[in-house]
Amino acid sequence: MNSNNPDHSKKQVNWAFEREDTLPLAVLLLALIKPLNADDMQRIGEFKPGIVKYLKWFARGK
Repeated sequence: MNSNNPDHSKKQVNWAFEREDTLPLAVLLLALIKPLNADDMQRIGEFKPGIVKYLKWFARGK
């Protein structure tokens, strides 16, 4: 109905850029906050050992 509205297309483009920025910002925040501890890493390693090497970026300590 309102496909000829120029503001409508601008909102779609802006939303696309916001979605592309969301994942890198989330990863950055997790790397800064480091919400996982050693117990978390051990539990995750019991169920999904392959993912532990990627989650080490988000874990505190060693």
